[in-house]
Amino acid sequence: MVLALEFNTNILAPAIVNGIAISSLYALMSIALVLTFRMSRSVAFVHGGIASISAYLYWYLAATSASAFTVLGWPKLPSLGIVIVFGALGGFIFGSVVMGRMAAWPRVTVTTFSLGAMLLVAGIAGTIWKGVFERVPSPFGEGTMRFFSMNVTRHQVVSFG
Repeated sequence: MVLALEFNTNILAPAIVNGIAISSLYALMSIALVLTFRMSRSVAFVHGGIASISAYLYWYLAATSASAFTVLGWPKLPSLGIVIVFGALGGFIFGSVVMGRMAAWPRVTVTTFSLGAMLLVAGIAGTIWKGVFERVPSPFGEGTMRFFSMNVTRHQVVSFG
């Protein structure tokens, strides 16, 4: 009798490590969402838009000249610094508008405004960089290290940290 499902430990360990690394990135986004909600009492969907346009911007700045698209090919760490400043400025501008001018508005209106801002930013990014489906270079290098008898990239380690 052959079992239809088989438990494969060679797949389980990498899946757990990848799941931990990816969930760490989602945790960062949820922390920003919760902190914004605690301060403004509105759900700030705009964080997703800021994250997506920042990812496109990092790719544009740090991708190599082997790209099929026009890119700058700058060093990775200065590109990452520029993207962090860009994201912080975007968050500051949005926070100033929401906490300043829209402070007395109904929360559902502010949440809808945040959703619209996210869609606008994602639309702008999609318009500027059409059809970009290339691998973005990691700012932490391409090296790997052994962890519980499996290879883990530096990017995964930093994401978890």
